[in-house]
Amino acid sequence: MTQHYNITYVSLFLFLITSYVGLYVNKIVYAFLFLSLFITSFMYRLFYNDLSLIADVIVICLVGIYGIYMLYIKYKYLSSHVCIFIIFTTLIGLYIFYYGYFTKQYAYDPEKSIGYLYQSLIHCLAVTNHLILMLA
Repeated sequence: MTQHYNITYVSLFLFLITSYVGLYVNKIVYAFLFLSLFITSFMYRLFYNDLSLIADVIVICLVGIYGIYMLYIKYKYLSSHVCIFIIFTTLIGLYIFYYGYFTKQYAYDPEKSIGYLYQSLIHCLAVTNHLILMLA
């Protein structure tokens, strides 16, 4: 059996950095959501059970909903390039996740190390978008 290094354990720490930035700039909701996301995602990777999956999915949805809300609130103050970047990279992340799920590629590639890389890419895209929204 081949051992695969799960790089998502490393990319999860981007959530902690985002949480810290949220505290630093007094965006407490963002800080709380990304701290929660780090905890639930880490727990899911440790235990891989239904309860940890449900908790992780709930927090992912809350982060997504809050991101949509923040984009709605801030879109008139952001340049059109920034809004397009956020929307485009979000769509790329969703494509990698959902299309990959249905076709068993990208984040769901049978080769675990490739799937982990794509999952980490999704983490990087999400963190980048939320940091832009937080700091704009």
